[in-house]
Amino acid sequence: MDHWVLYEPKVQNFPLVDGFFFVDSNPMTLFGLRMATARGHHTRASTVRQFTECLAAYFNGWEELSREMSWEIIYVQHADSTPMNGWQRCDVVNSDSVSDDESREIAGFREEEVRQYQVSISSGALEETQLSEVRNSHGNGKRNWGGKGAVLISGKK
Repeated sequence: MDHWVLYEPKVQNFPLVDGFFFVDSNPMTLFGLRMATARGHHTRASTVRQFTECLAAYFNGWEELSREMSWEIIYVQHADSTPMNGWQRCDVVNSDSVSDDESREIAGFREEEVRQYQVSISSGALEETQLSEVRNSHGNGKRNWGGKGAVLISGKK
């Protein structure tokens, strides 16, 4: 497993994210990237399970590696899209592939342990893009890094 390398799934219908990368931190962090055009982009517990199964099949020793890993997901939206307005939940839905107890456990993990961020990118130059953390109902609300809009990416026309 390489750090700071964007893994872009080449299979159709890869679950949960459109890409991901790892950061060599303590604990190691997995960042998932999800391109979103809709106001809400909720997921299901069975989709989270499929994602972890894909990672386990690809990375040797995934069970041990992921045990202490920090999880983050960044929702990337075009500035002209309907903006997301809050926490993207993990729904517990009856599924043949995941038991009710496992669904609740996965949904609880995602609600309590996975940090969510939203980034909006305008067309043309990426002159000022803001990264905002979204907290769930147990957190402190929404905040921007750097006060009035941290510059995450800068570019020129």
